[in-house]
Amino acid sequence: MSSKLKATLKRISENLIISDSDDLSTSSLGSGGSAASGGVTGVDSALDDRRDRVPHPHLSPSVNLQRPDTLYGLVERVVATESL
Repeated sequence: MSSKLKATLKRISENLIISDSDDLSTSSLGSGGSAASGGVTGVDSALDDRRDRVPHPHLSPSVNLQRPDTLYGLVERVVATESL
């Protein structure tokens, strides 16, 4: 794998994918600030970061990659997603 591809995949993972640690840190931000200290900017910032992210993709266990006749356009959908 080329270094450019590795760097791109790492950047996508860091900036666009919700990680398990993001789930834990956002749920534990209940005491992010108080009204006297100017609001809950820590919570707002974390929620803004999560708003622009998506969950890690998972391949359904019902997809059999060994049988091309059962992929139902998977190749075309992957190509369409990559072209975004």
